Amino acid sequence: MIRKERGFNEEDFVRNLTSLTFSVIQATDDPELEKLEMFTTLISACIERHAPLTRTKVTRPPASWLHDEEIVGLQNQRNVLRHKAHSLKTPDAWQAFRDVRNRLKTTIKEAKRSFINTAL
Repeated sequence: MIRKERGFNEEDFVRNLTSLTFSVIQATDDPELEKLEMFTTLISACIERHAPLTRTKVTRPPASWLHDEEIVGLQNQRNVLRHKAHSLKTPDAWQAFRDVRNRLKTTIKEAKRSFINTAL
């Protein structure tokens, strides 16, 4: 469960938060525990109103090995060469694209294998 922050309006939240009736907390006789629970309930209700919890499904964990500088550089180079190969349509351009693509795939496999070995 995560908070839905897309439609969050900070001004409305602050306005609603300042209009909460905190005087109710002072009216209770029970010293600390009940006051804390009332305060928490008031704040939680305000947060829930402006940024409700939503159920999300995580499809797969993030692949942290893909954030390596070498891999990111090869991905950028591959994208440039792919665009060039499609526009030029020459065998040399396609071969350059394939070479970088294959080097990228090998680098990703090695990084993934290394990540899994260190994790286990």
